[in-house]
Amino acid sequence: MACLGSFLFGALVGSLFAAKRISERATVALRNPPALASDMLRDVRDDLHLSDAQATEIRQILETHLGNVARTVRHEHDLMIREMEGPLTPEQRARHRAIAAERQARLFGEGTGGSPAQ
Repeated sequence: MACLGSFLFGALVGSLFAAKRISERATVALRNPPALASDMLRDVRDDLHLSDAQATEIRQILETHLGNVARTVRHEHDLMIREMEGPLTPEQRARHRAIAAERQARLFGEGTGGSPAQ
């Protein structure tokens, strides 16, 4: 029974570390798609033994699509924030905007544009 408990504890801790790593990579992707493209290219290059020409072409593909994903997520996030304000009172809306701006800065980084509630 102790072995099962140790196994389950290890599985839980491992899952938490994996979730944290996924969250960190997602944040990097949203804030800096070229940085994630570099990380992904490094993995692909090592796994597939790419030539320099292949690596250059794949980097461009990764940067293009990761940039598109980041823009789409940002757009949908902004729409969601604006729509959430509809049923709120003016006081709740003001508080929501402050909270949303703080979360937006954490998610997308500083200097990524104005508040979605503008």
